[in-house]
Amino acid sequence: MTAPAVDILLATYNGARWLEPLLASLDAQTHPHWRLIARDDGSTDDTPARLDAFAAGRGERVRILRDDRGSLGARGNFAALLDASQAPYAMFCDQDDVWLPDKIAVTLDRMRILEAARGADTPLLVHTDLAVVDADLAPVAGSYWAYQRFAPARRMCFSRLLVQNVVTGCATMINAALRERAAPIPVEAVMHDWWLALAAAAFGTIEAIERPTLLYRQHGSNDTGAKRWGCRYVAGQVRRFGGAGGLGERLRRAQRQAGAFADRYGGELAPACEAAARAYATIGRRSALGRRCQLFRHGLWMHGRAGMSLVKNLGLLLRI
Repeated sequence: MTAPAVDILLATYNGARWLEPLLASLDAQTHPHWRLIARDDGSTDDTPARLDAFAAGRGERVRILRDDRGSLGARGNFAALLDASQAPYAMFCDQDDVWLPDKIAVTLDRMRILEAARGADTPLLVHTDLAVVDADLAPVAGSYWAYQRFAPARRMCFSRLLVQNVVTGCATMINAALRERAAPIPVEAVMHDWWLALAAAAFGTIEAIERPTLLYRQHGSNDTGAKRWGCRYVAGQVRRFGGAGGLGERLRRAQRQAGAFADRYGGELAPACEAAARAYATIGRRSALGRRCQLFRHGLWMHGRAGMSLVKNLGLLLRI
């Protein structure tokens, strides 16, 4: 096998129902120089057997990680996969999606253009839009970004990424420089893609491609998923703010992540980035007025398009 330009990192858990269409879409990629690295997180269905069947006869094209680490969860599973990757580029793969045939080619072309401009030793992340579909692959929304009212094609601001992630792992490619800078993914990271986005924004570049490269399947049991943003959704988040898993807990997890990021990279960060990370990590120790002042001082705001950005940030100001 020709040395792979791209490692595809597939984390699985009880995904037998969805796995075959995903694997078929990998086989259909127009860019041929890829390797699949998969790790199952303790499935009780036929997922491991289906991975083994896919790997049979493919030699170095497919590597299945087998270890005694037990169930690591989505973040830990992807972190283990990232540790095993050695190719110049890596892409993250969810078990329930379907990749469009030119997903690797389109993303890799943009990555190479970016490396030519910035240098291969610069940490780089390229991500694309997604097409949202239901469990049976029927269209729900042609653009995940529009569906969520994101505006990720705008300049990625480190301080805003501290508060909210808009980089979706299954639509992302990173280069080796970013892998080396960001790994290992710590337990404080909310998710692998968020941590990688922070590292790319702090030390390199994030670039968005405004076209879908995969079908993002929504079936009710996604680890994360697409939710239509609107006033009704925001109002529901405000009502559930203090509950388990509500917006308040998500903000606290993001604050712990910010603290871990500042502790790891310390004086390597630009002064404004370090100040923002430490401010957000410790924002809960301040008075109500002090917390709001920190938002303004360090630009700690949520992403969004036009009016939705205003709605989300008003909610943040009310509840931080």
